[in-house]
Amino acid sequence: MYQILVVDDERIERNGIKMLLRHMQLPCEIAEAANGRDALEYLKEHPADVLLTDVKMPFMDGIQLIEECKKDDRNEDMKCVIFSGCSEFDYARKAVRLGVSDYILKPVDPSEFKETITRVIQELEAERAEKNMKKKGTKIIVNFLIRGIIGFAIIFFVNEFLDGQGISACVGMNPITFLTSGSFGFPGVALLYGITFYQIM
Repeated sequence: MYQILVVDDERIERNGIKMLLRHMQLPCEIAEAANGRDALEYLKEHPADVLLTDVKMPFMDGIQLIEECKKDDRNEDMKCVIFSGCSEFDYARKAVRLGVSDYILKPVDPSEFKETITRVIQELEAERAEKNMKKKGTKIIVNFLIRGIIGFAIIFFVNEFLDGQGISACVGMNPITFLTSGSFGFPGVALLYGITFYQIM
């Protein structure tokens, strides 16, 4: 589910954008704000995935809103799209500097809007997938290290016990045994001792 915030001081414009979003049947929740100041207050409590904002608004314009959002780490991954009747180069230049995903001129063309939002959602999906992969990779590494450390501890105490019993079946503590215990856990340790006992029989 994606959280989308629509910001425009004209209600008819906000309603038009919301209608276009609903027609796309995206898995999203849509919120709205009448100006940049209200939007910023909303974002403090309700982080958004996509910010769709007009440029010229009272109290705080769209460029200022995006600048303030960028200061908050919670908005680091938020995608920003500007829609405005302002085609001045200065606005476009500021938008590029702020890393805005796109700049759509009013009146909004439905086809262009759909293309832009589709691309933005695809970017979000790709970023989420990449983060999930990194999390899974980190979890695998952590679990491997934990199993390896526990395996080494078991090997140490079992070796001490066998040595005390005069049984020469100790398993060496080396990268191979760490790899085995880290990969398979306790069954890996049992396998190592099984191989060792087999070799001395």
